[in-house]
Amino acid sequence: MSYFNHRNVPEEKHEQQFSDDAEDLLDTGEWSETDLHLYITNWEEQERRESRRDRLRLAFGVGDLFGTVLGALCILALLALLFSLISWVYTDLSHSFSILKGG
Repeated sequence: MSYFNHRNVPEEKHEQQFSDDAEDLLDTGEWSETDLHLYITNWEEQERRESRRDRLRLAFGVGDLFGTVLGALCILALLALLFSLISWVYTDLSHSFSILKGG
C-alpha cells in the first residue's frame, strides 16, 4: 500500500451554470456573447483545475516511488550491517574459544 492513497480523494463539485441542452443552444446559435464567454471561461477554469490535479497526482506518485526506493535501500543497508555483525560475533567467538582451548 502506498503512503498516499489518492484513489479516495473526492472530486471537486462544480456548479452547473448552464442547462443540459447548452450544446444544443451552441449548435443553433441561440447563445449571446456573454453566455459564450462565460461558458468558455468556465471550461478553461475546469481544464486548469484538472491539469493542476493531474500534476499533483504525478508529483505524489513520483514521491511514492522515491520513498519506496529509499526504503528498499535502507533495508538492504541494515541487512548488510546485520550480516556484518553476525560475522564479527562468529569470528570473535571462534577466536575466543581457540584461545581458551590452547591456553
